[in-house]
Amino acid sequence: MRALAGIVTVMAIVIGALQTSPSQASGDQLLTSDGLGQVKFGMSLRQVEAALGAPLAVFPNSYGAYGDCDTAKRKDGRDAGLWFMFEARRLTRIDVSPPGGTRSRLAISTQMGVGIGSTEATVKRRYGAAVHIEPRTDFNLLEVFDKGKRRGVIFETEGALVTTFRAGLEPAIEYSEGCE
Repeated sequence: MRALAGIVTVMAIVIGALQTSPSQASGDQLLTSDGLGQVKFGMSLRQVEAALGAPLAVFPNSYGAYGDCDTAKRKDGRDAGLWFMFEARRLTRIDVSPPGGTRSRLAISTQMGVGIGSTEATVKRRYGAAVHIEPRTDFNLLEVFDKGKRRGVIFETEGALVTTFRAGLEPAIEYSEGCE
């Protein structure tokens, strides 16, 4: 009888885990086509800093005037692989990559629970028919856009694993090298 009770308990735990959405199961910060938590696309630098509760270090682009297209990251070093891109002084894109080129995982994922280290199969399974695959020579882009293709999330994969991903507005989300 105890064995049966143990089996029932294990089954209840497994069923509960299966009913939990990917974002509920992870404790990650969620990057969506609207932004990251309280940080929303279209915000100014100061609004992003207020939403984060931390100042940003701004890195002007190398080809234009300050404010045309700039990248920024937190000055306090938290979330070292998280980059914010501003065009015309408004947030248009957020990139997530492992800090220092490592394969370490950041505590940031999409609302579907996809992040660095997820497999291409997981992206396809979680996003279904919304995924459009753009093969490249050394990697693939897995793109998920809203119906109007004004905003979305793009995953870069190497060897079938997500190595970086980004969310943002058109056309900024499509730039292969950010501001460059």
